[in-house]
Amino acid sequence: MTDALADAVPGPSPEDTVAAQVRRRREALGLSNGALAARAGISKAMLSKIEHRRTSCSLSTLARLADALAVPVSALLDEAPPGRHTGGLVLYVLEGALVYGHGDARHTLRAGDVLALDGEGEHGPYELLEAPVRFRSVVSREA
Repeated sequence: MTDALADAVPGPSPEDTVAAQVRRRREALGLSNGALAARAGISKAMLSKIEHRRTSCSLSTLARLADALAVPVSALLDEAPPGRHTGGLVLYVLEGALVYGHGDARHTLRAGDVLALDGEGEHGPYELLEAPVRFRSVVSREA
């Protein structure tokens, strides 16, 4: 990303967001760096670099961290803390199949399926079952 483009894009970088989410979720679970690193199958040094914004992790590392924290990958990329908005969400799957997580619930969705849920709490794609996956989502938020 060029400096001009970076200046034009508001908000924290993906590394900032991942770092903050991983640390916040690790601490909320009462896990040490070593415990989370062991759960995720990465080194303590790598976890420290991620939490201190000294590296960009790969998608596979991000998926391992999400699994170790029991959240969808999308939760580690979301700038907003979970459960901080009200409203609703409707998903319409156009192609492929996936498991969509909402709180502790998991919903298997295939092309043509529709899922409507409240927007509070953790939610996002949880597992890819059949690629490629394309879906449309409509999000409503209360002011």
